[in-house]
Amino acid sequence: MTTQDRLLSILRVGVGFSEVTSIEDGVDWQTLYHEAAAQGVLAVTWRGVERLMSEGVITDMPRNIKLQWAISAERIEGRYRHQEAMAKELATRFAENGIETFVLKGFAISRYYPEPSLRESGDLDCFLGDDYERGNVVAEQTGATVRRDHYKHSHIHYRGLMVENHQFCTAIRGEQRRKTFERHLQHLLAEAPHDYLDGTKLLLPSADFNALFLTVHAFEHFLAEGIRLRHLVDWALLLHHEQANIDWKSFYEQCELRGLTIFANTMNSLVERYLGVVLSHPDIQRDERYAERVLRDAFASEGVFNRKVSPMYSRMLIVWNRVASLWKYHKIYRRSMLWDVTRLVWALVTERKPRL
Repeated sequence: MTTQDRLLSILRVGVGFSEVTSIEDGVDWQTLYHEAAAQGVLAVTWRGVERLMSEGVITDMPRNIKLQWAISAERIEGRYRHQEAMAKELATRFAENGIETFVLKGFAISRYYPEPSLRESGDLDCFLGDDYERGNVVAEQTGATVRRDHYKHSHIHYRGLMVENHQFCTAIRGEQRRKTFERHLQHLLAEAPHDYLDGTKLLLPSADFNALFLTVHAFEHFLAEGIRLRHLVDWALLLHHEQANIDWKSFYEQCELRGLTIFANTMNSLVERYLGVVLSHPDIQRDERYAERVLRDAFASEGVFNRKVSPMYSRMLIVWNRVASLWKYHKIYRRSMLWDVTRLVWALVTERKPRL
């Protein structure tokens, strides 16, 4: 059993999808710890470790690694609780000014985790609809620092919380079908029933929105830098809780529009096979052809977006990763890599401030 196999086994226990009765001897716990951290699942994996230690399945973890892992997991959970408190504060300020705050990605998905704080999150992603710029101004009036340095979102720094205030949910530059897809997402936010996150002014998107948004978000990472196990866990937990509430016919129509179908079905196969999710809805499709290759890529890929490099260097890395991953275009995207990269570069020059 490899380190990666062991990590997946413990992760299944951490998210509550399976039992593990034994872990083979000879585990390189230091390597496993670092792999969990690199994959963005350190805290939720630690939950699995704790459970397996309490059941006597894990007995040989060195004390120093056990302490390191416990402290790191507590730090992640503490950071989440601080971010959540600041997000509540900021959403309240927005609400006082008549602005509704939808949460995207991390905070929207964390409620599906065994404990929300187990979901690692570096920032708050929000969408304020037509009040995007007014939200920036309100944030500045509270003392926050706002950087309007990207067409898709601004960066709001509010009392230790970094907020991506989205003007657009997804990248729309360069293609009409991207803009059509974005309009559909915004329609789902505006029209679908929604709830507030417990006791807050933070609005939760519908299951239909989350399914499409998580898919396109993971796919953009897949092309630019590779996905992480955190993307798979998010998808697994969403399906575990919401598969019966997703309009799969509409989902697949939108996936066809954006070229996401094979990727989405590969993700379904991955979470079913490696994370143990029971996919019972008859309209959910699977694609086993490239599942193992996508998983290997997840373990092998190096990140781009979290590196402390200049925006220009980051763009160069993204372009290089796309060029170096021809198989993703040929097998998964089924579109021309050359055309896609050319479109990206051309759009940067000709469409600096895109509009829907």
